[in-house]
Amino acid sequence: MEKPQFSREIGQSVQARRASLSLTQKQLASIAGVSERLVRSIEAGAAQGVGLTKLEAVLAPLGLELRLVGAGHPKDESTSSAHFRDDEYEMLLQSAVDSWRSAGGYRG
Repeated sequence: MEKPQFSREIGQSVQARRASLSLTQKQLASIAGVSERLVRSIEAGAAQGVGLTKLEAVLAPLGLELRLVGAGHPKDESTSSAHFRDDEYEMLLQSAVDSWRSAGGYRG
């Protein structure tokens, strides 16, 4: 069975963002408070049954959010299902990840 477009888009966005922050799946799972298996499933586009609370827990540390767009509206960067925020936020997020690492937030 083919994976829904929405699940694939979210998975690709999560994987790209995680990589841009130089986080492993295990580190992201630790930060988000979810299992590494869930992170792998989301990135693979295979977590169609994941609840919104857990999905948001994975997206938030990456600076990603979900957006709904009505039918007939043009889809662009600002309306993608998961998108990157502005440059200032990017710098703050990277700083937070770096601080978390240096404080020993990840042990494993």
